[in-house]
Amino acid sequence: MDITRVAIGIVWRGGRVLVGRRSQDVPLGGAAEFPGGKCKPNEPPAATVVRECREETGLRVRVAGKRHRCKHQYDHGRLELHFFDCVIADPDGDAEPRPPFDWVDLQTVADLDFPEANAMVLSMIVGSPLDA
Repeated sequence: MDITRVAIGIVWRGGRVLVGRRSQDVPLGGAAEFPGGKCKPNEPPAATVVRECREETGLRVRVAGKRHRCKHQYDHGRLELHFFDCVIADPDGDAEPRPPFDWVDLQTVADLDFPEANAMVLSMIVGSPLDA
């Protein structure tokens, strides 16, 4: 079975992170999610996360560092997940995301229903947040 590479942005602002909710008509529908998506062929995951954040949220971000990488098997396929810490590219510009994304504090993030592949990175960000 092929592995699908996915890049995910943990976008930080003032001690909060950007979180949305997956559409009901996709795998893992209704779950909380960070912005991100599938890598195009030959596209580096860091470039994917910048592109996907812009497409999904309307925000321009820059990668601050790689947080975590893991592989996970779901019923709908095998994924290689690349998690990146990101910040708003222009901190003085508009930082209001498009729905369904919004800024969420870390205490709330820990209580949201994320896909199981996010469990490790959730404990990492709550235990070691990016100072952005």
